[in-house]
Amino acid sequence: MVVATEVLLSDIPIVKKSYQGANIQKSGKRKAESGKLKVFFRAFYYLCAKKTDITMANFLDLVTERYSARAYSDRKVEQEKIDYILECARLAPSAVNFQPWKFILVESEEKRKALHAGYAQEWFQQAPLYIVVCGDHSQSWTRKKDSHDHADIDAAIAAEHICLAATE
Repeated sequence: MVVATEVLLSDIPIVKKSYQGANIQKSGKRKAESGKLKVFFRAFYYLCAKKTDITMANFLDLVTERYSARAYSDRKVEQEKIDYILECARLAPSAVNFQPWKFILVESEEKRKALHAGYAQEWFQQAPLYIVVCGDHSQSWTRKKDSHDHADIDAAIAAEHICLAATE
């Protein structure tokens, strides 16, 4: 992930749809909702089990095809592809399903140049679109026994979902 301290995230236009995950309340309400979550997870696993076209061989093919691009065309990325990639990222697993992330699309020439100031590699400057993945430590789960904050791990998993969705 590229970090550009010169860019104020509030200055970058956010995607039309909200791609921030629906966070579970960090209070006693979670216990009241736990029954609903169990039903949801059961339904999720049932739906996954019914999909016969998803196999380990397909996943292995996907991760084998993934690579770090170092050259880009200058054509605009279609909105349908952007929506698909962001939806895949939104569905990434996170600690206690808090989903402590925001995805920021950077498409305008002005904002892209602001990011270039933070990372001046030529290949990076060729990309027609950036998806900045931000982990929000105020929204993430922290393990009580050692105070380990999972925001960075959760954001990294979401970023990998972006890479895999773009490969597909």
